[in-house]
Amino acid sequence: MDLPKKYQSLIEAKWIVPPILNVSLSSYTSFRCNSRAELLLTLSNQNELRQFLQISTKKSWIWIILGRGSNCIFTDQGLAGILVSLRGDFKKIVCDQKSQTLDCGSAALNFAVFREAKKLSWQGGEFLSTIPGTIGGGIAMNAGAYGREFKDIILEVGFWDLDDGAQIFDNMDCQFTYRGSIFHKKKIIITRAILKFDEGDFAEIDRNQAKFLHHRKTKQPIHSATWGSVFMNPKNNSAGSLIEQCGLKGKGFGNAKISEKHANFIENTGLASFQDAKLTILMAKDRVYKKFGISLNLEVIIIGKYGKVISVDKLDDVI
Repeated sequence: MDLPKKYQSLIEAKWIVPPILNVSLSSYTSFRCNSRAELLLTLSNQNELRQFLQISTKKSWIWIILGRGSNCIFTDQGLAGILVSLRGDFKKIVCDQKSQTLDCGSAALNFAVFREAKKLSWQGGEFLSTIPGTIGGGIAMNAGAYGREFKDIILEVGFWDLDDGAQIFDNMDCQFTYRGSIFHKKKIIITRAILKFDEGDFAEIDRNQAKFLHHRKTKQPIHSATWGSVFMNPKNNSAGSLIEQCGLKGKGFGNAKISEKHANFIENTGLASFQDAKLTILMAKDRVYKKFGISLNLEVIIIGKYGKVISVDKLDDVI
């Protein structure tokens, strides 16, 4: 079936941002692999989200929600389905000074949320200034840096459950773990979250932010196309240190190489394919296991042709 016919009901519906067929994913992921998705649908508000869900429940379409694509990579086969991007109202940030909270849309950028908290001298969100991506993605993977994680600032999360409709979870309901949460286990769409901050001193917040950003600039390849940390840190150890001790800085395949600044980052130095990235990932995992007996687990999310997350143990079979 040709794509216009397959997605005719979506294309004919009214959207603030028209759908795009056969879209390159290089502009929607930070690693910039040039695979493709069958359709990009941008949703600008709750009404459009409900409309999409009403249409899609009658179809057997594959679809995934993508934030800024800062911690994921698609295979060279692309996505045989719909890439759903939340924008518009989903980027809003509303302040409640009495409760010292920010009610954030899931598409709000982490840095934008930090900036709003900083304006009010609210402390505890400085780590957000160093994490590329959106609030929704950060919640789903319980992203963190410099000793803080999303679980430390979340009061509640609003989302659409495909079975039960609109839901709200408090912090405990989210079942946060190291780089994970219940949202990785459910077919849901995070739409908003309430973040709680502490009263702080503006000068101290500014110093903390400057310290974190200086560390990132000097220790991480922030000006290169990467997806952030490749592997989770093993308990009481550092994935980057283990890879570096294997002598792998600057090594890789094709146009993908392990960063010379930080060995837990893989850089796209040109037109890296997924295969380039895959072989580089497997090399690092294999060498670390042979030298230290430690099996590294992926932090980056690898998405297959049919929208399923691929584990590192299955990578050999992926083309």
